[in-house]
Amino acid sequence: MMAYPNQSAVLDISGVDDAMYVLRSRSLFATPQMQSTTQLDHGSVVQLHDAEHLERRRILAALFRRSALAGYERAILIPALDRTFATLEVDGLARVDLLRLLRTVYTEVVARLVGLDGLDDPEDRAQFERNFAKLERGARSKYVEDPDAVVPEALEARAAILEKHFERAWTARRTLIEARATEPQVDPLPQDLITLMLQHRSHYERWGEDGARNEACLVMVASVGSTANAVCHAVYDLVEWMAEDPSRHGKLADPGFVVRSFSESIRLHQTNVMLRVATSTCVLPSGTSVPEGRLVAVSRQAINRFIEAFDTDSTDRFDPYRVVPTDMHDYGLAFGEGPHACLGKSLVLGDLRERGSEPLEGLATATLQRLFQFDVLLDVDGPPEQFADMARETWSTFPVVLRARAGSSNDTSTRGRSSTAAGAEAG
Repeated sequence: MMAYPNQSAVLDISGVDDAMYVLRSRSLFATPQMQSTTQLDHGSVVQLHDAEHLERRRILAALFRRSALAGYERAILIPALDRTFATLEVDGLARVDLLRLLRTVYTEVVARLVGLDGLDDPEDRAQFERNFAKLERGARSKYVEDPDAVVPEALEARAAILEKHFERAWTARRTLIEARATEPQVDPLPQDLITLMLQHRSHYERWGEDGARNEACLVMVASVGSTANAVCHAVYDLVEWMAEDPSRHGKLADPGFVVRSFSESIRLHQTNVMLRVATSTCVLPSGTSVPEGRLVAVSRQAINRFIEAFDTDSTDRFDPYRVVPTDMHDYGLAFGEGPHACLGKSLVLGDLRERGSEPLEGLATATLQRLFQFDVLLDVDGPPEQFADMARETWSTFPVVLRARAGSSNDTSTRGRSSTAAGAEAG
């Protein structure tokens, strides 16, 4: 377990009832696990508490409305995924680094969601992705063995991203907002984070210039980096699961099954802790008293493993058919719980319930369904690798081999080949 700011004063929580109380209570607020990350998240929603946190969430909720997400999905995500997989030219076997490919696709969505400029040029886009990888690693520095080695590089990358892609957009939208104040007939305002923050500028200015900029970086890291990493985990789990019975591949045509599979995978790979500080003395359901100022740690892994214990037939392994307790999410605590639950859950998971004319697929579901139109094999020449110095399951590279499936629209010269033969070729 990672070190806490004052480990001797930490109360570790592993019981489900106590954990849910801690995460849902407004008497315990979230606290950073390491001081080194404050330069990257100061003034962002993850660092706010009580009334300020509630106010910020209400502001950001407009960004994640179903209608807004459906628009981004229909106009950007689906075309980007279809275009990307159509250009892989799987006339035999195509090798790709899935992690990089997903970052590229998701960046298109998040650029519109945030309102970033200057990503149309391929060279600028490539430089952005290099800087983003450094920013993401810095944002996750609390899991890195030597965080002081990655934060300075992340701050430099952050500055480059903001200068190239944020500041120009910020100025343009501010000018547009000011023009509309006197000339209502001016072009309509974009629906993105930068516009939203400018419309609530007095709120964000409480945290100085960094508040709005750190919020933008947080949305980028959470939407692009976290989602790409989680989808790669789901691919790894599904490839192994289907290897046991190739007929299982047909299940992936069902969006509901894909959501369950992704939820199961993301629960399995969440192993960090969530810290809370008691703002007043409280008593947990177990009877444990938590004095004011006490640091409390909720283990995601312990709570997520409780779900496995409920369904004893498949403990500690990926099982998309897992039976979960009725009062628990099938994704466990992957998206958090309570006031600090992730605002972008629908962006990732979608919402397949009938509301209006079409369902919301979500980044993960849309990606996995289109990816598994192919046979997906792990590249034995260069298998996926994770960062060895991180106390979190984070991929550094995720090479895969794609093969057109027999009878599919992607089927070409590989028609009729067995998985074994394709694996041999991949090797």
